[in-house]
Amino acid sequence: MNEPIISLEKVSKTYPVPDDKDGLKVLKGISLSVEKSQTVAVTGPSGSGKTTLLNMMSGLDLPTEGKITIAGQELTCMFPDDLPLFRNRNLGFVFQSHCLLPQCTVIENVLLPSIVEEREGRDAVLDRARKLLERVGLERKINTFPGKLSGGECQRVAVVRALINQPKIIMADEPTGSLDNATAILLAKLLIELNEELGTTLVVVTHSDLVADLMKLKFKLADGKLNI
Repeated sequence: MNEPIISLEKVSKTYPVPDDKDGLKVLKGISLSVEKSQTVAVTGPSGSGKTTLLNMMSGLDLPTEGKITIAGQELTCMFPDDLPLFRNRNLGFVFQSHCLLPQCTVIENVLLPSIVEEREGRDAVLDRARKLLERVGLERKINTFPGKLSGGECQRVAVVRALINQPKIIMADEPTGSLDNATAILLAKLLIELNEELGTTLVVVTHSDLVADLMKLKFKLADGKLNI
């Protein structure tokens, strides 16, 4: 049996609350195993802890209890200074707000994650960026600034930016939340198509049942627990 690319073992998260010794328990003993190249959706009401869960799987936050292993690395045992480079090498991020830099063109936004650590020649990275932008239908917009793009186009740029370093896992936090239903479904299908073509594991946190239903695994987070 292959080692899972994402493994959570009895993960809990409690935030301190003034005058409350028990604190706010957001996540309670969550265990999860995800194989390489899998597509996963996590749904749940606002405030249920979906983003907290994604942040912990990304090493942006640490659990109060439990063990998290991502791409063979136990995040709960890593030095904090090592986590940013680990994320840059292994993870790609897509957020509800595309988070593109308005002063940078499409191609410049896409290339930003690649300047943190130069692991290959710039020509190879630029060639991959152009091919990915062509794949998502934006080959004619590479020198366009985000202010001239539609919301759906901006999110497609964000997807390409997440893929530029050839990550093992894409973490998407409400990636379609600011889009209309038709555009949201198109973007979700694009993520799945790229997952199938590139073999990248995809984890999507979403309010949308339409988007969640497109993923192979679907979980619901409620009352601090993760259920199928």
